[in-house]
Amino acid sequence: MTDDPRALRDTDDLPDAVEAFGAARAVRRDEDAASVSRAAALLTLVRPRHLEQSEYRVVTEEARELIGVEPIEPFAPGREELAAQLESLGESGARAARHMLSGVPDEPVRGLAAADRDVVDAAQSEAATELFQGARELARPDPAAKLIAASLLDEDPLVQVAAAAAALRVDRKNPVAEAILDRAARESDETAELSRAILTNDRRDEARVVEIEYPPGERDPAADSTLVHGTWARSGRWWQPTGDLYSYLRDEARLFPHLYRGTDPFKWSGYFAFRAWKEPKVDWNRRQAADSLAWWAHRRLTPEPDLIGHSYGGSLSMMATAEEKRVRGLILLSPAVHHTCLPDPANYEQILHVRMKLDLVLLADLSAPWLLRPLPRVTERVVKRRGLIGHSTTHDPRVWRESGLADHVRDAWLPSLGSRA
Repeated sequence: MTDDPRALRDTDDLPDAVEAFGAARAVRRDEDAASVSRAAALLTLVRPRHLEQSEYRVVTEEARELIGVEPIEPFAPGREELAAQLESLGESGARAARHMLSGVPDEPVRGLAAADRDVVDAAQSEAATELFQGARELARPDPAAKLIAASLLDEDPLVQVAAAAAALRVDRKNPVAEAILDRAARESDETAELSRAILTNDRRDEARVVEIEYPPGERDPAADSTLVHGTWARSGRWWQPTGDLYSYLRDEARLFPHLYRGTDPFKWSGYFAFRAWKEPKVDWNRRQAADSLAWWAHRRLTPEPDLIGHSYGGSLSMMATAEEKRVRGLILLSPAVHHTCLPDPANYEQILHVRMKLDLVLLADLSAPWLLRPLPRVTERVVKRRGLIGHSTTHDPRVWRESGLADHVRDAWLPSLGSRA
């Protein structure tokens, strides 16, 4: 994935949802913070049917407080309401509505007619004001449908993708929403990462498998730690010996001088989202991946190693302890946290949970970082964000330097760990 040159300093820069949707188009085009706020509002807007209201409010608490959104209840009939709202938004909207109702999307939302821009802007601003100002408990499906429909026509790809996620929560197989997500997921930028996370969560019932790669090569007999990449980063560089975070941790900062550098690292990929249902169910495919990680670490690393996992790589690292793999320390970088992937406190010494506020990928995944807080020996560090989505922030060496994370690991966290046998 390529780095997005745009950056946000922190969530202090984020306007609330009413301000973000009401900003003039000329201002919004150059204001990344407004894009993040609008996307987060759409991702938070509608409670998924499979989550209880109380649980969803906990999952979205941080986003709700930061941008002033109160989720509404799922409503039906979703597709007809969305299509009706689209028809009122000019020719671009009418074209999208026809494709939505016909079930043949044919990518109808690419390119908004110039004559329709003011109509779409006005609809977004009006709907956001009605939804997010005043008596929020009276929020109704009509303005929610209007906001989602208008945002499906937004010229900002990030907002379009988030609107597609909201549309799928009221219409599970919405063809326009799926066309937006499928198109965006084929790209190589941050928005593609968010699109893949949304599709994975939405298609959680599909019969896909986790793939474990067993590359041939020489092992590193002195290794006592390793990096564990996330779902789609198998071919990424940051976690490999030629990558930026690997080089930083091992050679520049020397926080982990024995980071695994053999030619047969642990590689995996997967397509399921962890089950976020009220009654947690076993995800055998993720369990298989965690078991494979535990077995690989047992054969390739010094006993009681340190695991540094990003995203679902952090989730697998936690699950490996539940497979009776004893580790010394876990550094979890923007991990997906769910009931089904919590670590076993008997099998780790310390956990360092590193995250940023309003990580849009984890918001779409319904990750619940609060589940880690009651566990023993868990330290949480919140770092400032970089980029629009923010999910890759925590494996960026610049963030380790600028946020003081490296100093904390060196001066406080590592000294708190016991020596290895």
